[in-house]
Amino acid sequence: MDKNLFVKVEENKHIEIVVQQEEFLFSASLLYSYLLTLHKKVSLFYGEKVDYKFTFLPWIDKIKTTPTPSADFKIVVDFSAKELFEYLESLNIKINKKMATALCGELVYKSKNFLSDEVDGITFALLSKSIEFGAEYKTCKDYLLLHKPLSYLRLKAKMLDSMVLKKDATIAEFVINDELLTQTGATVWMAHEIAQEAYALPYVKKIKIIKEYN
Repeated sequence: MDKNLFVKVEENKHIEIVVQQEEFLFSASLLYSYLLTLHKKVSLFYGEKVDYKFTFLPWIDKIKTTPTPSADFKIVVDFSAKELFEYLESLNIKINKKMATALCGELVYKSKNFLSDEVDGITFALLSKSIEFGAEYKTCKDYLLLHKPLSYLRLKAKMLDSMVLKKDATIAEFVINDELLTQTGATVWMAHEIAQEAYALPYVKKIKIIKEYN
């Protein structure tokens, strides 16, 4: 994370946060909260439809689908909420509930509810800190792991029904297209998440998703 960004933040009044990948919605939410504590005017731009599971994040309802030309300075978020949290802590910045919830959400999401092999003691220490600062852990867990919109369930039924196993059932292949996504109301990101369920089959080693374009 480029710490010079925050020098420029001090010099400008209207900051636009630009998100290009959904995994950075957590850090964008945390950054939005921090900028408000500096009494800055903040805009949040994300060019995609926000997946349901991220809608619990603070300020996500403020997302605009078009850029804000009037902004004085733009920050393209390409760093994690963890990086931002640790930087703010090093400056003794007060962490509020909204910031903590954004961090907690990222920890749950990236660790797959702490089942990932990459989870270590630092992960749990950060989770503990976020909860101490008021993070809504149950809300993070419910939205990211449990709650699913009807569109997700419709797509899941169609994808699993049409799944094809290849190469002695070691490869699970899925085919999706615009018509399927329109019929179900689902997104490509939902398709990626659903496809991961094929790993529940002990012999599947690889997942292949084919996106057909009209």
